[in-house]
Amino acid sequence: MGSSIKKIDQGRSMSFYQNSFEYLSDELDKLDMLLKYHFEKERSEVPETLKNSYSDLFISSSKIEYLLSKKEKEVKPDGRLEELNEKINQKEREIHEKLEVSRENAVYLPFDILQQLFDLSYHEIQILIIALAPVIDSKYEKIYGYR
Repeated sequence: MGSSIKKIDQGRSMSFYQNSFEYLSDELDKLDMLLKYHFEKERSEVPETLKNSYSDLFISSSKIEYLLSKKEKEVKPDGRLEELNEKINQKEREIHEKLEVSRENAVYLPFDILQQLFDLSYHEIQILIIALAPVIDSKYEKIYGYR
């Protein structure tokens, strides 16, 4: 299910969404990247001494101690996190561009209509997508239940 292509005046071509499934697919791809980013970031912040084979099943007293004593400090992202963050930003730009061209081509996208009808912000639409993700794909039930 590929996106259509529209010729843009500057000589470049821009794809757009033909339907809401394409749009939701891109948004869920971005959500996957965001979840992976935060999961990787959390794992990189926990000292090796607190990681064990049961760390996903329960929180040890030493981990609770660590979490409570942890000061809010800026953790320098490693190369993996920086690369993932750039991919997230690129996906977001791509979604915005495709939405604009879809509007120009009068493509009916329910989330776009909702946003206009209820004067929702971009972030409110993102919250809706995050909340609806488990209904669309059951893998999010497991991921959301992780922590």
